[in-house]
Parts: sequence; C-alpha cells; structure tokens
Amino acid sequence: MFDLSLKDFVELYDTVSVRLHNAIRFGASEDRLPYPSLGAYLAAGPERIERMLRLPSLGRKSVDEFDELATRVAAEFHFETIRYGSACHTPHADTSDISALFDIALDTFLDQQPIVSPRLVRAVRAGIDSGECPFPTVSAYLRAGSKRIAQLCKLPNLGATSAQEFDALVHDALRNRAIFPPSRLALNAAGFPDLEGLMNEVFDALDERQTKLLLDRIESEETLDGTARHLGVTRERVRQIERKAIDELVKRFGQAFLQALAAIDTQCRQRRLREITLQAFAALVGCDVMTCGLYFRLLKKFGIDETQPLALCDRTHLYRPSEFASSKMWDECVDAALIDASWPLVLNDFVAHVQNVPRFHIERCLCEQHQAIIVDGVITEQPRMSVHKMCLHVLASTRRPMHLTEIQAGVFRYFAIDLDLHHVTRTVGYHNDITICAPGTYARYVDLSYTSECIEEVRDRMHGELTARQVFLSSKVLFERLFATDLATYPESFNHYLLLGFAQSDARFVVKRGNMIGLAGFDIAKTYISLEDEVRNIVLERGPIDVADIVKHMADTRKLCNDTGVRLILAKSPEVIQVGRRTYDSLHRFFADRDEYDALALALRVALLAGTKSDYALTEEMAALGLGKASIEVIGSILAAADDVTQANGMYCLSAPSAELQGYQAIALASLTDGGVERLRREADAAFGSELTARFIRFDRRFAAHRVPPQENTAGSELHSILADFEF
Repeated sequence: MFDLSLKDFVELYDTVSVRLHNAIRFGASEDRLPYPSLGAYLAAGPERIERMLRLPSLGRKSVDEFDELATRVAAEFHFETIRYGSACHTPHADTSDISALFDIALDTFLDQQPIVSPRLVRAVRAGIDSGECPFPTVSAYLRAGSKRIAQLCKLPNLGATSAQEFDALVHDALRNRAIFPPSRLALNAAGFPDLEGLMNEVFDALDERQTKLLLDRIESEETLDGTARHLGVTRERVRQIERKAIDELVKRFGQAFLQALAAIDTQCRQRRLREITLQAFAALVGCDVMTCGLYFRLLKKFGIDETQPLALCDRTHLYRPSEFASSKMWDECVDAALIDASWPLVLNDFVAHVQNVPRFHIERCLCEQHQAIIVDGVITEQPRMSVHKMCLHVLASTRRPMHLTEIQAGVFRYFAIDLDLHHVTRTVGYHNDITICAPGTYARYVDLSYTSECIEEVRDRMHGELTARQVFLSSKVLFERLFATDLATYPESFNHYLLLGFAQSDARFVVKRGNMIGLAGFDIAKTYISLEDEVRNIVLERGPIDVADIVKHMADTRKLCNDTGVRLILAKSPEVIQVGRRTYDSLHRFFADRDEYDALALALRVALLAGTKSDYALTEEMAALGLGKASIEVIGSILAAADDVTQANGMYCLSAPSAELQGYQAIALASLTDGGVERLRREADAAFGSELTARFIRFDRRFAAHRVPPQENTAGSELHSILADFEF
C-alpha cells in the first residue's frame, strides 16, 4: 500500500472532495507531485504539508484533508481497500475477508508458520526479549514500507537472507489468509457475542458527559436542543461532542462490531430466525433489552450498514430480511418521498410516508445530505437538494403546468436559491420526468392527462414518419401531418410542444434548434439544415424570390408563424441582397459583374463623405450618376451589411472610412476651398493613381460642375458626343 502513488491512493476513496481529487490528478499528469508514493509522503515529516501546498488549485483545507486520510489509513492499514499495486496482493485476490489490522507479534506469527528457519526464529525472539526489535506487530512491519527489510536486518544475527525469508512469509500469509489477529469478541454458551461485555468496553472508553450524550441521542432519541438543555451547553457543542465520540468509538470498536454481526448472522441462519423480539434476543445473548437495542442503534449511528444482516425496524422487533437494504437504497427512498411530499413538510407525516426506512436514517439523511432545517417538527428549508430535484419538487407541489418564471420563484421560495432563468430552462428542458407543454411552460409527466400507452403511440407515429422521410421535421409539421385530423381522440391540451417534449425524453429521437425533430440514427450533417442555411440556400437557388414564397418552399419541413425571422436572417447574409420591398436575390446574380457592385459600393461611400444622408437622398444621387440598379432596397441592403457604415433612424453615415477615403476627403476639402478640380486631380493622381482618382471624381457630386469640359475643336463632332456621354 505504501508503494502506491498519491494519485492511485486518492482514487481508492470515493469520499474525498472533488477539489482534492482533481488537484492530485492534475499534479500527476503534469509530473508535479512532490512525493512519488504514499510511503514517501508519510516519511517526509511536517514539511510535507508545505510542499503539497505548492500544487496548483490545492489549498490548506484540501491538503489537511489528504494528510488526515493518509495518516488514518496508515494507522489502520485497511487491506480491503487495496486492489492493485501492493506487494501483498495479486490482481485477482479476494481481499474482502482480510482483517483490517493485524495486531499480532512477530514471534507469534512465526509460531503459526509451518516451515521457518530456526535462525530466523531465534533472531526475532532474541530481538523481542532484548527490546531491539523495531516492529511490535506484523502491521507495524507492513506499515514501514520499503524500509522494513533494512530495519529488520539491524537485529543481531539476522542477515538479509533471513529478513527476506520473513518478508516472503508475511506476503504468503496475506495471500493465503493465514494471519489470524487476536479477536476481541467473546461468545457466550449459546454462540452469540457477549454484547454486554462489548458495550461495557464501549462506555468505559467514554467519559461521563459523552456517555450521557449518546444515551440521550441514540437510546432516548432526544433532539439536539433537548440534549443541550440536559448538559447545559449549546446544540452546536452537542453536535461536536457527539461526532468526536462516535469517531473515536468507530476507530476503536468498529472491527469488533463487524465481527459481532458475523457471529449473530451465523447463529440466526443456523436457528432459522426470521423475526425475534428484543426480549427473546436479550435472553439468547445474555444482556438486558436496553443494551441490546442500544447496540444495534449504535451500529446504525456508526454507519455500519452496507454488510449488516440485521436491522432494527422499531423498538420491539428485530427483523432479518433476506435482502437487507443498504443506506444507498434508503437514501433513494427518502429522495423519492421528498419529491412527492407536500410543502412545507411535517416531519412525522413525512416519516410515516417513507416505507421500510428507519426514522433515525430519515432524519440523518435530511439533516446531513440535504441540510434540512427543522423547526417545531416542520422542515422549513432544504438547501442542498440538486437543482433537478428542486425544480421537480416545485412542479410536484402544484401538480399543474408551470411557467419558467413560476418555477424560478418556487425554487427561491422553498429552497432560498435564486436561479438564473436560463439555468431553470436548461434544467427542466433536459429532465426525463418533465416535458414542455406550451410556450415556456413545463409539467411533470405524471401530472398530464396522458397514459403511458398514449405517449408511446404518439412517439411511434412520429418515429414512423421520420423513418419514411429520412429528414428532420419541425414539431409543427409533424403535428399537422399526423394528428390534425384526429385531435378529438387526444386530450384537449394536445399540441406540437408536447410532441417536442415527448421526443426529448426518448433516446430514439434527436431535437435540434428550431424545434426540429429527427432520429438518433440520422447523419446530422446531411439531414439537418439550420433555418439560416435553408433560407439562404432557397434565395441563392431560386432568386429573385418573395419572402412569402420562401416560407412556402420550407413548408414541407418547417412551419413558420411569420416572415420576420426570415427577413432578419436575409439581412445578415452577405451573399443575399434585397432587390424589392419583400424580394431578395443572390448578390452575384443581381449584379452583372463584380465591378458593377464595387462601383455602387464606392459611389455610396463617396456620397456619405459629404455627411449623413437618407436612403432616398442616396437613391437620387446614384440615379444622377447613372447607376440604375441603385434602388432604395438595394442601397439599404448594401449599407446594412457594411461594417464601416452605421444607421440610425433611417439615416446613414460613414463611421469608419478606409485610409484611401480619408486621404481623398482631405484632398477634396482642400480643393473645394480653392475651387480647383485640377488641383484635386493632380494631388489625387499622386496619392492614389489616375484610375482610382478618376473613379473618385466620377462619383463625387461635389465636383459635378468641374467635369472635363468638351474640346473646342471637336464641338459637334462624333468624338464630342462620346466624351459627353462618359463625362470624362
């Protein structure tokens, strides 16, 4: 065990905190653990705490938790927790019956072995007699880890060969279960354990206040407040004393209790006892009823119930059922009863509602696992219930469909937890016991007026349709196609939202955005198309097309309530342009070539250099420039998709002009001041080149009066007419 790495050691225990487990695992993956094994950690002394604190995400509390666990396990040496990695085990060895601690002297152990060298026996006995033996027990020898053989060799007349012989004997005895620790359990003439003697040892280990407290809390079932009044301390102090006393008793007497259980179970099986009163049982074991009852209640208080064959179901009878319910099954019964119970919870009524679970376990589960606050026999708060169970409990408290905001308010009212609405949505949306039944409204399946057969019939019809179509379909399309003609056969509240909820709770279906339902076996990449992609593809393939026609083309797979969403999608698509009031087309199909689009885009930006303008003003300017395709819709579509243009109240402005536009604007403003287009042309040619300068001046309305004048020698000629048309 002491050769285990820190990571393997922590993973043996389910009770360690998540933070400690993750920090140790991360440190192992990054090779940053300061100690290679548990033995190296324990041998490091006090400095080990500071070195462990250097690990990322590992605070003082987690390091103390690890140190307490390592120290306790090293002291008790629980062999049953070790599966692999220890020299005293084989991977397939059944270690469930190996004793937890071997308090047996080395010479006594050697006496039990059939074959052992005389030299080893003499050396060990001489070392024990002289007080030089470093190991008082076999368990102390095993706890020494890799250094045990070297320490054993320090005995006089005991060499390495004899030390290795002793080590091999210990490991063979462990494998063959030939080590028998001295038993603390005495049996009476009837073969039952001497419970009275064992209980006397238990109470002898306690002081007077601890004894009185345990008798109050366990035997008399006194509350914390009542015990606090009897002892004259606070209820928190009672809890501290009780926890400390029980931890000490479990450490010292837990093994004896388990052995007593085994002996009791053996005798009950031999006598075929299924039910026996406490009085009759007390006669068999030779102790009074109070001690017997307290003994079994202590077993429950200690949490020794996973392998316990007997259960004290009430104060009168002892039952030994064929299958004893573990504490995990009891916890599940308590959780199920919590969900169905009416709020606020009256403790006595709740205990009566939970069947086959002892009262003390119910109270412990409520207080420790759920941190329930009980005032005057009424549970007023229960903050540690999971969010799934909280939402389910709120729905169960009304037994009717509830809106998300109502569920959120109910969780805050009952559990004092203020959940975000998005958190509530995700929780109830993926809960197998909850289904959506209206917009933003959810209900438990058990509260719906639908039988399980009806729900399965609806799911089977959806499955058949999707199998035949082999595509994702919206819940609205499925509802109208499959159920619109026979709605009278279903409850009045039947709608397409319930189809969505039924599909979410069935592993055969997959639900995607837009309330689209498909089958789990579909190739998602081929069968599911998002609404955005489908709308854009229709325009690119069939444009120019009206919004109403787009909705009609999608009616086979989707059913949209309005066209607003379609228009928003098209407005954000750079490949689509609006060419009419409700008509859209592909950008590349609408413009003859890319140069035509670039010319219009540049003309709009040059026009906005003069200041903020409306789409009507821009339309007039583009028409004056001879750009015939620049309608109000086209201009609005181009500018809406532009990153350097902002719109507010129907007015457009150039918010982030390019460096070329900024340079041209500076030259143009200076030229306007002097009134010279020749200066503009000269400086712009030097800055941008003649081609780009010509395009700037061509689209700049501020210089319309300074176009290139017609030449005198060509007046009235054909060349003059051509130049006039081009305005160059």
